[in-house]
Amino acid sequence: MVTRTEKITTEALPAFLLSSLHSSYLDSAIATVLHSKIPLNALIDLAITARQPTSFRSAWILEHIAKQSFELFIPHIPYFIKQFPLAGNTSAHRHFANILLHTFSVLNRKQYGKERKALWNSDLEPILSACFDWLMDSKEKVAGKVACMDCVYILSEKYPWAKDELLACVDFLQTDATLGMLVRLRRLLQKMQD
Repeated sequence: MVTRTEKITTEALPAFLLSSLHSSYLDSAIATVLHSKIPLNALIDLAITARQPTSFRSAWILEHIAKQSFELFIPHIPYFIKQFPLAGNTSAHRHFANILLHTFSVLNRKQYGKERKALWNSDLEPILSACFDWLMDSKEKVAGKVACMDCVYILSEKYPWAKDELLACVDFLQTDATLGMLVRLRRLLQKMQD
């Protein structure tokens, strides 16, 4: 079991992630990573690999750190944005999209105006392209597709052409969607009409 006082090195991070890690240990794992001052870029690098379970676990921990300690994540946003399209593991895609959604949400707050402006001034088309690719990938899980749809919808504010493409994706996805996916598709269509 991981304890809150355990320290690991960046080099030991992959082995640490391969150890028994499940939801009951998530808080301890996050505490270990933060206590060890592991650079979040190292987690991002491990998360973009196609190696299971390291990729998934890195993305999972990274998502929770971004949500619980967003101030620590802020300096790593540009690197995360650059690496986002390189995520090679479908299990990590949902976490990457959720991190992006959380980032958009938090940066909409007034105190993050400078960071939001920097993000919106950066080239986000590679992220948009990755989200579309993941949306259309038959191997992508529903939760990942839903998060990607929401990312594309938000990014359509910067890239208006993305709305038309998203509508085409929605039409395509409805053909063999699960009940849960249909509900999310309808909710998205409703938002797009408002």
